[in-house]
Amino acid sequence: MKKNDAILFGAGIPTAPDVKRICQEVGTPAAGTFISYAALEKAIGCVRTSNRWKTVVQAWRLQLHREHNLLLGAEPGKGFIVLDNSARVHVAGAKYKNSMRGIRRSSEIASSTAVDGLTSAEMKARDHIVNAAATLQLASATAAKRLRLPQPNGSN
Repeated sequence: MKKNDAILFGAGIPTAPDVKRICQEVGTPAAGTFISYAALEKAIGCVRTSNRWKTVVQAWRLQLHREHNLLLGAEPGKGFIVLDNSARVHVAGAKYKNSMRGIRRSSEIASSTAVDGLTSAEMKARDHIVNAAATLQLASATAAKRLRLPQPNGSN
């Protein structure tokens, strides 16, 4: 079988062979390792702007996280870098902050929804969203101590 040959199944091409090629080419990277987009393009045989490249690289990133607990951060226009523990904490903080914003937004949508025409199950769901979001927002607002994460470059 040639490098770009693949067996079709269902509605797509399996990503496992291409992910395996990336793993053979890159190996298991250590924290701080830079992996260029060009190296991934070479391993897969697809250009970075293709949907196939995006699908395979996403599958590879998920495999790295699942099997080796490694997270990759993007260096825009250049490649990926394996995040060290400090960078992972910053990523987790940003995801937490975005999640709280999403909770607030979903609560605003639910609370501003008119109850006219809602079934009892929908009313129950609406009330649950509003109450759960209010509880989480209250817990976040009244937390004993707020931590301010230091900036990665050392400045606050």
